[in-house]
Amino acid sequence: MNKNLTTALDKAVKSAPAGSDVAVAAVKSAMAAANQAYDAFSKATKQVAEATEASITAASGATTKKKAA
Repeated sequence: MNKNLTTALDKAVKSAPAGSDVAVAAVKSAMAAANQAYDAFSKATKQVAEATEASITAASGATTKKKAA
């Protein structure tokens, strides 16, 4: 979707009035920042999920060992 929007913006710039390139650059910059934020959030969410899973696995293992003893 972002590539499509970027392509559309590039096409629009060609037929846009002079000076609009600054606005287009601002939109592209905002899109890039949003993509970076999304990527960072996705990575952080994945790390939290992995840490939670590891904690649950460790806790389950400890509980199983206590029951066996």
